[in-house]
Amino acid sequence: MRIGFFSAKHYDMQYFDHTNTAFGAQIEYFDYRLCMQTVKLAEGFEIICAFVNDSLCEEVLVELAKGALK
Repeated sequence: MRIGFFSAKHYDMQYFDHTNTAFGAQIEYFDYRLCMQTVKLAEGFEIICAFVNDSLCEEVLVELAKGALK
């Protein structure tokens, strides 16, 4: 399983990497916030994680729905 984390901070990475040792998912972190300019980075991921500063506006959600996200 591929998971993309947008707006990931150092402490987020530490926590999710530690937790992931029990699951073995392939995690990729982005310093960028999720928005229309960065939504293409989500291509190929089954799951994405968005944080409070990311944009989940209608346009972004439509673009995300075109991919393989679960």
